[in-house]
Amino acid sequence: MASTAKYGHVINVSNFHKLIKYVIEYAEHYNPASTHLMPEQLHILASKAQQQLAEVIVKNTAHQNAINERKQAHKELELLFNRIINCFYLTEASAEKIADAIVLQRKMLGKKTQSGKTKNDPVTGLPKKFKSQQSYHHQLQHLANLIALLQSEPSYDVFENDLKLSTILAFQKSLIQKNTNVTLTYTELSNARIARNEILYAPDTGLIYRAAMVKKYIQALYGFTSPQYAQVRGIYFMKEKK
Repeated sequence: MASTAKYGHVINVSNFHKLIKYVIEYAEHYNPASTHLMPEQLHILASKAQQQLAEVIVKNTAHQNAINERKQAHKELELLFNRIINCFYLTEASAEKIADAIVLQRKMLGKKTQSGKTKNDPVTGLPKKFKSQQSYHHQLQHLANLIALLQSEPSYDVFENDLKLSTILAFQKSLIQKNTNVTLTYTELSNARIARNEILYAPDTGLIYRAAMVKKYIQALYGFTSPQYAQVRGIYFMKEKK
């Protein structure tokens, strides 16, 4: 069974370097009409490809870090949310506000807002399917609703610094930024991948196309059965997956 390590962007660039080494060995015998196939131009293309591979790694690392930071922050949010709710129970808030807080807490935990009660769909008459609201965007909305509830209740006044409204607002701002960072770093990663694919796979100018042209020239120069063509014929380049 063939190893998957034989294929991929990195292997394409590595094999291109291998192809260039053979080209250099042919010395003055290798003299194609197209300047794009000359060793100097091949080296430039290989260097660009190598740099863009590295750029994708950098952008991917930044994106994964942003994902991890958001995940950790939302874990902290779940714990903080419950502590805030517990403090809110001890205020002089009305029964209606307490009920609203309970609803928000259940949503944050991914539970039905009314335990044991399922409303029917007004069109089909069938029980509605429960949809959890625990996505990162939903959790931000739950936090915004909770903050609005706290701001509406004058008796919410705690001594713990991390439960004070000003601290919660700062945490909300930080949480929004972490979610934004995930989007921004993904955009940068996507653009880096597009640039990489352009260098490797673009028609007429991409590394894969140039490699094929080099191999065709070597075949034309030395012949299909020549040992020179046998050297490069087996150097494999994977085309971009559509």
